[in-house]
Amino acid sequence: MDKIRQLLTLEAPVKWLFTGDSITHGVYHTFGHRDYVQIFDERVRSELGRVHDVIIRTAVSGWRTGNIKNEIEWNILRFDPDVVSIMIGMNDAAEGVSSVDLFADNYRAILDTIAARTQALVVLHTPNPTIPGADPEREPALPLVVERIRQIGSERRLPVIDHWAECRRAWEENPSRVYCWMGDAVHPGVYGHRAFARLLMKELGIWDEASPCCCLNIP
Repeated sequence: MDKIRQLLTLEAPVKWLFTGDSITHGVYHTFGHRDYVQIFDERVRSELGRVHDVIIRTAVSGWRTGNIKNEIEWNILRFDPDVVSIMIGMNDAAEGVSSVDLFADNYRAILDTIAARTQALVVLHTPNPTIPGADPEREPALPLVVERIRQIGSERRLPVIDHWAECRRAWEENPSRVYCWMGDAVHPGVYGHRAFARLLMKELGIWDEASPCCCLNIP
């Protein structure tokens, strides 16, 4: 993460690419409010004055690791990004526990291609938990997917922004946040995306409570 933080101190513009599924796509469940990628964009390009930085989003609702792997030329490589942010796994988990090995294989293949074809720094994200008991399709496999992301981050020495752990901690502290933060059983709503953005900005060292982007209300 230190190398990514350092980019924010340099004058050279940075191309940030966010890929993943519907959560990073930011569809529907924020009901017109900014999602975490848009909040990050506002913080970096407006508040920090990095007007030549470019924030690219190629996430697609419904995607799995296999989609990113198979369409990586369109999805990532053609942009020659400086930083690639990956949040994927929610839909892979819907395939069940037996799919977790394939998820990990696809994830490693994506990272292999990025390493071979670009100079990009990569940051991994774990997905959020689902509302307990509300999505039995994903619940068995999702914790295993999260552990694989952490494992891959560790073995590749890549930073992992652990939204799963942050959500679980916050929800245990105040159980009402489960329903405040979520737009439905699976997707974070406006407050969930603000929590995602908060953790991302803190991990990147650009959190400032005096900033309008950083002081957005989160129950």
